[in-house]
Amino acid sequence: MNCLLSIKNLNKTFDSKDEKICAIEDISLDINEGEIIGIVGTSGCGKSTLLNIIAGLIKQTSGTCTFSKDSPKISYMLQSDALLPWKTVLENATLGLDLMHIKTEESVKEVKKMLKEYGLKDFIDKKPASLSGGMKQRVALIRSLAIKPDILLLDEPFSALDYYTRLTISNDVQRLIKKTKTTTIIITHDIAEALCFADRVVVLSSRPSKVKNIYDLKFPKNLNFIEKRTLPEFNNMYNVIWRDLDVKI
Repeated sequence: MNCLLSIKNLNKTFDSKDEKICAIEDISLDINEGEIIGIVGTSGCGKSTLLNIIAGLIKQTSGTCTFSKDSPKISYMLQSDALLPWKTVLENATLGLDLMHIKTEESVKEVKKMLKEYGLKDFIDKKPASLSGGMKQRVALIRSLAIKPDILLLDEPFSALDYYTRLTISNDVQRLIKKTKTTTIIITHDIAEALCFADRVVVLSSRPSKVKNIYDLKFPKNLNFIEKRTLPEFNNMYNVIWRDLDVKI
């Protein structure tokens, strides 16, 4: 595999009124093209800070975050679907294409195909108010993928959904990402979600955040999220990562 993103000795310190707060300390990680990386860690450990640095929204204090391509296209999907209520589903899904001035008949045709394939055929000309939470997240994801990004960043994108919807949408999202072969980083508090979603899981320590362990997952590729959770090795890996997180109950 070709390396798309190389993170070396990354550090980030924030200046508060009374002290300096080290959020990230000496993180190094290589991410390959077409790979899905799951990043887990306790609340406040610096997961979103890392994603914001990769996205170029904030600057690291030291270290490097280097893409193999010049001016890579980055899509960043947050917890909120951020759909515009006055635009139709199709208009929302093609918003990125509009903003980047790369909208064509062919690209709109591809977006319509994705909307139909993922259960939104009857809602293409509807407004977001007519959609369920899961449907809105599907539209947001299709919007993120429509520009054919070099890397997709997902920051707890399903956390606001109920358990059943979250499971269903996560499975659909992973299938779409795999189909488009989009390099993806997803951060989540949910160990099971990371195990279902990712090719590799990166466990971060509590703040200041360091890479505690990286696990290369070997689950059968043809299983859906429900089927994966029934595997003995899935439960074993869940327990290993849980111990890594060192959560006090």
